[in-house]
Amino acid sequence: MTRPQVVKWLLVLFLLTAISVISLGYYRTYPMEHFSCEGNFEATLDNKAVRGILSFKFNEGRGRMEGTFSLLENGERIARINRVLNFTYTRSGNSYILISQDAYDSKYAGFMSVLLPDFYLFEHSGLQLEIYSQNTSGFVFVKANTPMFYCDKTP
Repeated sequence: MTRPQVVKWLLVLFLLTAISVISLGYYRTYPMEHFSCEGNFEATLDNKAVRGILSFKFNEGRGRMEGTFSLLENGERIARINRVLNFTYTRSGNSYILISQDAYDSKYAGFMSVLLPDFYLFEHSGLQLEIYSQNTSGFVFVKANTPMFYCDKTP
């Protein structure tokens, strides 16, 4: 082979290797950047509780949480709330930082602030957590090495 042919083949080999590495990286990160899931949620403190269903959608740095909650005091339901929250997020491995984009303005905000992180109630509030894929069926949301929420994959 002549020198130009060798250089040409090395260039082709380099390009194929680069494309393979980029494709593999994309294949590995795509599922953790594009997913949706739903799960049951409950938070309790003393005689107050928030119980409901949360649905999350993650899509390349933008996300959406939709929830339907029952607020309970002394075991009695005092309100039923539907909440939609848009957020942005950054990700490094399994670590996510979510930043809320919407404030929650309701007479029940004080009740909920005792039970939920600020992320769910105030605009521009953050929430840091880890999200781990659990088999092919769902995700576990973890805060401070404690599993907080299991979320079943949805289409």
